[in-house]
Amino acid sequence: MKPAFHADATIFGYVGPDLFAGPIQGLFDWNDRNGAARTWS
Repeated sequence: MKPAFHADATIFGYVGPDLFAGPIQGLFDWNDRNGAARTWS
């Protein structure tokens, strides 16, 4: 996923009720700790 983002990119959004904001590296780190996204059917 990392090649898809500019090195200086930022991210803003929510994980549940919590604001998730900051440098894009935070998303990569979060994914490393929590695993890939899942689909629900």
